[in-house]
Amino acid sequence: MTTSVDSVHKSSDYHDQVFINHLIYRRGEANKWPLEKAIEELLLKGDVHPDKKLKMFCQDHSQLCCSDCVLLNHRQCTNLALISESVKKLSVDMPQLSNNIQTNLDELNKFIRVQEASIQSIEGSYCEKLQEILRKKLFAALDKLENTTLKELDRIRTTLQTSLKKMLTTVSD
Repeated sequence: MTTSVDSVHKSSDYHDQVFINHLIYRRGEANKWPLEKAIEELLLKGDVHPDKKLKMFCQDHSQLCCSDCVLLNHRQCTNLALISESVKKLSVDMPQLSNNIQTNLDELNKFIRVQEASIQSIEGSYCEKLQEILRKKLFAALDKLENTTLKELDRIRTTLQTSLKKMLTTVSD
């Protein structure tokens, strides 16, 4: 496995082969990087006051500001600093950041697995309840059919008994 340092050296070796007469400026020498003036000006202009250069960073609002923006909108803010000073304070611990991302990803995957298990559990409960409801409806329909059948049988029995009693009285007379 190659480290990021190895890959930087390999890319700079490749750079040296392709651009023989071209100077290499490392990350720490960003102020020496050749940047076209038009691009630099574009990057340093804000949306609100395009004629002014962005020079400040408001940490309260996480916004880049020109001097006009500072006076108009950020006068009450307590965390204003020059962009150049803010950049100097930033230090990114890439291994720690990578570990944090991996930890968050692991937690997110665990959360997803728990939610998928919950969905399966809900689906199982739904099926059980549906069967229970269908059984209740089936039993209710059977009870109704039984009651109707018993009433019909009682009516037929009563009719037959009445008919037989009439016949018996007619034969015995």
